[in-house]
Amino acid sequence: MAITYTLGGLKAKIADDLARSDLTTQIEDAIATSIKFFQTKRFWFNETRTRTFATVAGQSAYTTADDSDIPDFLDLDAVFLTDSGGTRDQLDRIDPAEMHELLGSGAASGQPVSYAWFDKSFVFHPVPDAAYTITPMGHYILAAPGADSETDNAWMTEGF
Repeated sequence: MAITYTLGGLKAKIADDLARSDLTTQIEDAIATSIKFFQTKRFWFNETRTRTFATVAGQSAYTTADDSDIPDFLDLDAVFLTDSGGTRDQLDRIDPAEMHELLGSGAASGQPVSYAWFDKSFVFHPVPDAAYTITPMGHYILAAPGADSETDNAWMTEGF
């Protein structure tokens, strides 16, 4: 049997390996359960350094409302800021309580030099004074395939 690296291909392979055609629902459930379990485990295929989002002048906190990828990060290795001239700097990670104190009393604005990560959101200090590109690097939740025929989903191409 030729393997098709899609969800449908994996279901067919499992059914063929079991020599059973009456377990389609159970196979589908087992695959979904396995992916859900392993989404929080770090593999080479659920790390990123290419997801980015932009800051907004005067806004210190960024959540899923600002970019849908933000809450998907599980473990951050580094966070980089790129300015409009293309200069990239690594930001310092600080404790959320320290960030709370920094932002509590008339926070300064400027190019951020530090960030805190908590409650599935990024908070920057100083408060951004312009649009900067933020590039988080680390482990993120990689979505399961949405359809049997979806191609190029890493759970199927790498985790198959």
